[in-house]
Amino acid sequence: MPSKLNKFGNDVPYKAIIIKLTGYSYDSIFLEILSSLLIFVRDKFIKLKSKSGINCNKELERIESDIVFSMQRSLGFSKIITASKTKGEQKTASMHNETSSIKLIAQITDSLAEPIIIILDDLDTIKLGLQNQTEDYFKFISKIARVIKDNFISPNVSFIFSLDEHFLKLIRKSNREDGYFSFAINKNLILKNLLPDYLVALIQKHLEKCGLKKKINNFMSLFAFWILYLAAKGHPRLTLSILQSAIKNIAIKGKKHIVEDSDILIAAKEYDLDIPPSLIKIIDFLHTNGLSPATSIKFKKYVDLTEKRLRDILNELSEDLSLKITTKKAGKTQIKHYALPKLKNFA
Repeated sequence: MPSKLNKFGNDVPYKAIIIKLTGYSYDSIFLEILSSLLIFVRDKFIKLKSKSGINCNKELERIESDIVFSMQRSLGFSKIITASKTKGEQKTASMHNETSSIKLIAQITDSLAEPIIIILDDLDTIKLGLQNQTEDYFKFISKIARVIKDNFISPNVSFIFSLDEHFLKLIRKSNREDGYFSFAINKNLILKNLLPDYLVALIQKHLEKCGLKKKINNFMSLFAFWILYLAAKGHPRLTLSILQSAIKNIAIKGKKHIVEDSDILIAAKEYDLDIPPSLIKIIDFLHTNGLSPATSIKFKKYVDLTEKRLRDILNELSEDLSLKITTKKAGKTQIKHYALPKLKNFA
């Protein structure tokens, strides 16, 4: 693979920061957000207006012990810690609370000199400190969302929550919109998984930014793309990450070939993504044979599934992969035929 591909997926068209949260309690969340923002400002990744009045080094010194103290308190160690400290040390440990942290975060976001996106990641770690990991988890995320929406109203900042599958199931149970997405606060956006054609265009755009003139069909096989789409479920960031890992693995082996399905499967395992062999066979059959019904003996034999099971999986994939469904008559019976959608850049 060309060395230019080393930068594949690294180019971000806007300034975004990811804050990986490690606390097990609500008390530590805003301290962690505040600490991360101050570090980004101190390191000049985030630019503030000249008259912001925020002393990053001083504030970082103030909250260094606060994060530890808050996490220890969430684990039940606060009484032991407090008892062993002098009065001066106790005052330092309790200097920042939820209210003061939120106030300083708001001051930072109000003083931004340019728009940024803040991605809050690993919120699911909070489940480890909850008694009810279903009801309490939903309430916790909702509470964080309300605080952010009510306090950080600057037009220069949007917050995006990176949510796990557990939370998505809770949303489904509460009859909210289904799908793989994050939700952004302030602009009230729902970012769903990209359709195949849009994802192809995204990959093509990144190839061009790497300085490569080749088209995507000369970079990866169509079957490899469908395996990639199935693994990442159309999530753009995960798609590019898996593809980048596949490129690195190919480079390490010293091979010079287009990205194949086997390369994608190996890379996907690095993200703990295992695609069932039956799904791979179904995609392979549709890729090779085109429009096919679940009643096809050849189809059932190839994937080694009963007609009912095959039909159920195809119906699920029709949404995940945007399968093309055509109904044809066989006597008095209407039979559904399934096919992978045609992609313009792979024509």
